[in-house]
Amino acid sequence: MAFIIGIAVGAAGGGDTSSDDAGAQPAPTVTETETETVTLDPTTAQQAEFDKQSKSLDERESDLDAREKELDKREKSLDKTEASLEKNTIPGDGTYLVGEDIKAGTYISNDNSGCYWARLSGTGGDLGDIIANGNEEGRAIVTIKASDEAFETSGCADWHKK
Repeated sequence: MAFIIGIAVGAAGGGDTSSDDAGAQPAPTVTETETETVTLDPTTAQQAEFDKQSKSLDERESDLDAREKELDKREKSLDKTEASLEKNTIPGDGTYLVGEDIKAGTYISNDNSGCYWARLSGTGGDLGDIIANGNEEGRAIVTIKASDEAFETSGCADWHKK
């Protein structure tokens, strides 16, 4: 029995450690990591994009400046036209003094319905002050002379100097 216990103890002890047993063990793994550093220059790409956008914005700004100048020019022209129309228009109902409120000349009024006008030699309201008058439907044409004192209009569309 001692013999069996001896074999069991010998087997449990690991027995002989020879070089043959060393080859059975796995070799340690060594990993070498080589890191390559690549330097990207983001500022070059960003600068190129910025330059492209900046050029585009400069072109748009230039176009807008040109359009603004053209619109300013057109606005001045319209202002002159409006001033001329206003100066040469008899607006609506009223009695207007020739040479002060309105200029002498030929005036046209369109699309009238129930339009009354009168050239006047005075503003006293006397029947004798009427030089000429008319009741108009549709288009009306009146020549106001520099010698007229006033022009009266009622129910007429605006009168525009010809």
